Amino acid sequence: MRGNAGAFGKDIAHTISKAEIWRNGEVLILDNAQCQFGYRESLFKFNGDVVLRTWFELQPSNRQDIMTKVQEYMKHRTGRYPHKPSAGSFFKNVKLAKWPGDIKALPELFQQRGTVPAGWITEQLNLKGTQIGGARISDEHGNFIVNYENAKQSEVLQLVEMMKEKAYNKFGVELEEEVEIVK
Repeated sequence: MRGNAGAFGKDIAHTISKAEIWRNGEVLILDNAQCQFGYRESLFKFNGDVVLRTWFELQPSNRQDIMTKVQEYMKHRTGRYPHKPSAGSFFKNVKLAKWPGDIKALPELFQQRGTVPAGWITEQLNLKGTQIGGARISDEHGNFIVNYENAKQSEVLQLVEMMKEKAYNKFGVELEEEVEIVK
C-alpha cells in the first residue's frame, strides 16, 4: 500500500476504501483520496505515518471468471519473471513527458499508455545475466535484480548504478527506483 504496488494496469489504490493510520501518537482514519495515491507512491511514503489497517472494497465476480483471469496472469508471467528472490520490478516506468528521445520511434503501445516500461528500457541494455557477487540481473526480466547467491546490499547497489548509468548513456533517461533502498 505504501508504494501503491500494481501490475497489469491496476494498482492497490483501485481497491482501497480507507486506511487506519498512526500519526504523531494519534490514530486516524483516511479515505482513499486522503491517502494521495500516485504512481508507485502514497502519502505514507513521504510523511512517516504508520498504516495500522486497510479496508479493501472488492467487486463481486463470478468464481470461474476470477480463476480464468488468475490463470491468464500466471501464464503471462511464466518464463518472464524470475524464480529467485527479488524485490520485484526495480525501476519505475518512465512517463512519456520525461522521455528525452523521439516518442514516435517508440512502440505504439507505449505511446498509447503514456509510459515507457522500465523493463523495456533495461532489456535494451543487454545486461540480463550480469552479476556482481551474489546479485544478478535476472535472465528472465531485465528490470529484476535477484539474490542469486547470498547477495550483499553493496552488490545490488553496484548493479543499480550500472543500469542507471547505461540507461542514461543510451537513452538520456534517468531511471528512478521503484524499490525503496534502506541504508
